[in-house]
Amino acid sequence: MKFWFLILFFFLVACTTQETRNVPVEINTKIICSDVPKADPVVMREVLPTVIEDSNDNVWVAFTSQSYENMSLNIQEVLVHLRQKNAIIYYYKRCIEDAIIDSVDKDSSR
Repeated sequence: MKFWFLILFFFLVACTTQETRNVPVEINTKIICSDVPKADPVVMREVLPTVIEDSNDNVWVAFTSQSYENMSLNIQEVLVHLRQKNAIIYYYKRCIEDAIIDSVDKDSSR
């Protein structure tokens, strides 16, 4: 009786020590997302630095008030462009996720 118990024990241990693998499943679905308007192009304004040298041979770089305003507007323009790009990326991400969820729901209902 102990002999059979020992054999059964080794078979059960051998079954539980097998490595399991995660096998990726291919989903062949054509994803159709409507076109999104493109982000506005970035138009940079001109910023001209002025070099000032004092009597002690120190060199300074200065900007006029108009150049400072242009730098501020350039930064704002870049931030708007990045927000538009992020919105486009989010739209396509949601479109792809929704298409995958729809295809999984169709497969599970079969």
